[in-house]
Amino acid sequence: MQIGFVEQRQMVIGKDQSGNDEIAKWLEVIIRAPGVREMAFKMSKGKQEVGKKMPDWVLWYRTNQRKGEKYRDIQAGALWMSKSIDGQTDYLSGYIESPSIPGGRMRIAMFKAKPRFDGEQVTWMYDVVWSADKPANEDQNDYAPQYGSPVANQAPAPQANTIAYSPANFDDDDVPF
Repeated sequence: MQIGFVEQRQMVIGKDQSGNDEIAKWLEVIIRAPGVREMAFKMSKGKQEVGKKMPDWVLWYRTNQRKGEKYRDIQAGALWMSKSIDGQTDYLSGYIESPSIPGGRMRIAMFKAKPRFDGEQVTWMYDVVWSADKPANEDQNDYAPQYGSPVANQAPAPQANTIAYSPANFDDDDVPF
């Protein structure tokens, strides 16, 4: 499911010594996922360190939303270059972290934007696609956490004398209004 796009943005930030405009350019990631507030991130090249698998790109949440604000941007995600199994398609894959996202983390992938039909004008660089979690093995269901340990962020198992909430023990009398 496509949930966003990446555009190259630019802004005049002043004049150089010759009187020419100084232009700042950056990649802006816009996420418009259903049920999640729109988010914008600056995408910058990651710093590589010898011996470490650092992200190729870092996503920064844009905290300076109003004129005159001078807060630092907040790191909110990372992306790594990947290649499709058939070796034909290069893409970026990674994640975005935010308290506004259910579970706190959303896996994403970015592909070169291409028209979907004749005559479509593609004015952005990349499509951002939601990448669903996949079970680590066949014993886990589709909702098992995939980040860190297999039981990360899971509630403890219910005790034998308690009733766990599930759709099976929920009926219309439980609806508040």
